[in-house]
Amino acid sequence: MDSFTTHRALWVAQLEAAVQAERSPEVRAHLAEGQRQGREGLGGSVPLALLTGLMLQWLVDPEHAPSGADVTHELRSLGNGI
Repeated sequence: MDSFTTHRALWVAQLEAAVQAERSPEVRAHLAEGQRQGREGLGGSVPLALLTGLMLQWLVDPEHAPSGADVTHELRSLGNGI
């Protein structure tokens, strides 16, 4: 999560590329491959979804985005409810 602030330009570029993928099959193919690698590297689609969701929260409203401790607590709560 630190990289959301230290590498903000990278994450913004990721979002911009996602929008461009709507109009560019080349960009879409590149991003799709990156997502496949991301799912593999992170251990599945749920961790990737958490990462991208957290990234969006940090880019839009960093002052109110969840901390690592917040995320851990909420994930534990979800796990306990299952």
